[in-house]
Formats: sequence, C-alpha cells, structure tokens
Amino acid sequence: MLGKIRPAAHSLIDLIRSETPIHVHRLLTTGAGRTFLGFLLFYLLLIQLCRHAFYRDPTSAFFDPSRAYEHVYSRQRQQQADDFIKAANSSASQYPHGDPHPTMCLGIATVERSGEQYVRPAFGSLMEGLTEDERKHIFTVVLIGHTDPQQHPIYHETWLEHTADKVLTYDTSIATQFDHLVKWEKDKDYRRKAIFDYTYLLETCINTGAAWIAMIEDDTLA
Repeated sequence: MLGKIRPAAHSLIDLIRSETPIHVHRLLTTGAGRTFLGFLLFYLLLIQLCRHAFYRDPTSAFFDPSRAYEHVYSRQRQQQADDFIKAANSSASQYPHGDPHPTMCLGIATVERSGEQYVRPAFGSLMEGLTEDERKHIFTVVLIGHTDPQQHPIYHETWLEHTADKVLTYDTSIATQFDHLVKWEKDKDYRRKAIFDYTYLLETCINTGAAWIAMIEDDTLA
C-alpha cells in the first residue's frame, strides 16, 4: 500500500518542481511547507486505508464492486462443507446426533435440482465445526420433497443417514392429502406444494418441543 503512495507523492513533487522551482524550494525548506507535505502524505495514506477497509461497504464512497463480490469466505466455507459431506459419505463411524428434546430444530426441505444438489453443502455448512455438545442441542429434519423420494439423488446417500436426525417423507397413509401432492407435482403447482412442505416441516419441528425453530433453504451456505 505504501508502495502505491510513494510514487504518487514523488510524482506530485516532481510536477511542482518543474512548474515553480522557487516555490518548491520554499515548500520543502519551511516549517509550513513540510507540515503541508506531511498532511498530504497522511491524506493519501488515509485514502488508501479507506479503499482497503471499506471496499465491501455499498454505502461507502470507497465501495468497489469489482472486488466487493469476491467469494472469499464462501469459497472457504464451501470447501469445508464439501469435506464434511465427503467424510460422512465414506466413513462407517457414527456422527453425533441431536437430542430428541433439543434446544433448536433445523428444518430443510429439498427437491431434486438439475445438476448440483445444493442441499449437500447447505447441510454440511450447518453441521461442520459444531462441537459434540453443540450438535446435541440441535435436531435436524430433512424433508425429501417428492411423492417418490427415490427421485432425489441424496435419498440413499450415506451422509444423510449418518448425519441427519430425521429424514422426512410424505405420509402415504393419508390418501386425500397424498393425492393432492401428486397432483401438485404433476401440474407443477409449486406455490401450493411449497406451502404444504413448509407447514409439514414446521409441524415436525414443533413436535420436538424445541424452543427455537429455523427453516433453512436447501441452497443456503452457513
């Protein structure tokens, strides 16, 4: 940063020298002149510090959109979440689970997406880094939002069995309700189905008795 300021200051001094050599001599030799130059260098340094500190703040005059949206933390957290899921997929060991009477219930409704299944890093980022005691106070519910849960690629994945406290599917014993779900899927009536999924998941979390409930989108990175 100082390397950027020094050339700018030298260029300014050279410019003044080339135009008014007598005034420059006074500027460099008098107390007032040296004070002015000191203030100028301090001002340039302050500007550079502000550019470095506030480039991500959209309300700042130093906001820099070319740098503000770099995924610095997100890339790191994505890798940590991916590593968590990969380890849970390949490990035969049991992961800590939430208490049946938890402090918090986390609900995630997920449907198959074209290409990458974002629910993997979403769930991994929520669980990665928790201590065993912290994990004990959180009960996780993952709703597979298909009338045929086999349609979702994660349904039989090992990590889901190892890390989620409850894998929720639709109750086929309630015929009328299930028929509605089948029709909404067929008609692509996403609004009604999304409302049902949210309500179904919320009721499941309420039944745990948790003091706190969080409904998480399946493409969230925590």
